[in-house]
Amino acid sequence: MPLNQMLALSEGEGGLFDFNATLPLMAIQFILLTTVLTFIFYKPIGNLLEEREAYINNNLSEASAKLVEADALCKQYEEQLKAAKINAQSLISEAEAEAKKLVNIELDAQKDIALMQLESRIDDLSQLIKEKLLGAEAAPDSSLGFNPDIFETNVVNLAILVGGVFYLGSNALSESLTERQQRILGAIQESEE
Repeated sequence: MPLNQMLALSEGEGGLFDFNATLPLMAIQFILLTTVLTFIFYKPIGNLLEEREAYINNNLSEASAKLVEADALCKQYEEQLKAAKINAQSLISEAEAEAKKLVNIELDAQKDIALMQLESRIDDLSQLIKEKLLGAEAAPDSSLGFNPDIFETNVVNLAILVGGVFYLGSNALSESLTERQQRILGAIQESEE
């Protein structure tokens, strides 16, 4: 029999819904399959998924606890760093103040020494001028006299010399002291860095 005839006969008997003994048998098979799959397949997979979810939740809670702890340690570290910076700044400012005080003391001492040397030179020059003006025979304990010979006393040369010493000496001395102060302050700043 051809295939078309067999299909036509089978369709004619049952139709779309054929309620015979096959339907309850299929329902029982479906229920048994569902029950067997539930115990053999779905429950172990469900347990495995629950264990995995519990493991993930546990890891997340531990990670969040460690993150909170790390944040606390970071804040503590930042506070310690701030305190160390403040302490370092105060030490630096104290050292700067002490160094400036020492530099000023040293500069004042050198200035005093230079002024004493300058006064000594001025005294020597004034004695020389007095001897030239009054003559070589005038002694410090003798009475004062006047030597009218301009060429012998070199009044003009001595006046220029004394004026030059005052003019150039004071500028050179102040420049020398200022330069030394700048070098010392520069050395202090380099040591700070």
